[in-house]
Amino acid sequence: MDSGQQFRKLGKYEISTLCMQTYPCKHYVKLPNGETRSRTGAEIYKLLEAEGIRDEHFIGYKEHIRRMENPTAEEIAANKQERERVMKHMEKRKQEQEELDRITQKYKASSRIEKLHKKHGLNDSSNLYQTSS
Repeated sequence: MDSGQQFRKLGKYEISTLCMQTYPCKHYVKLPNGETRSRTGAEIYKLLEAEGIRDEHFIGYKEHIRRMENPTAEEIAANKQERERVMKHMEKRKQEQEELDRITQKYKASSRIEKLHKKHGLNDSSNLYQTSS
């Protein structure tokens, strides 16, 4: 972490002014015990809410937290539908990869050599490449 980072005091916490713009965003937070940790905006919102502090930057996570902790029936149904769609997609990709692996194995040179060995009763492939002098 950059030592030149600026922090602002919010209650008993100091929060970095540098916002890592992910969703939820992340900030470094200096805790009361002196430790500095990376926390999400939702986690920071919960910490500040517990102290009765409202901050405009983190207030947007109130709805995010509500959806995570207490989703509505419609949100649950939508999440289930999305999970099923993703699972179907993953299964399709898995089947495609298995087919590709099967085809690759079938036409791989070593596979053809192994089949020839079995056909002609050879045990050691090194004998195939030896020339007589």
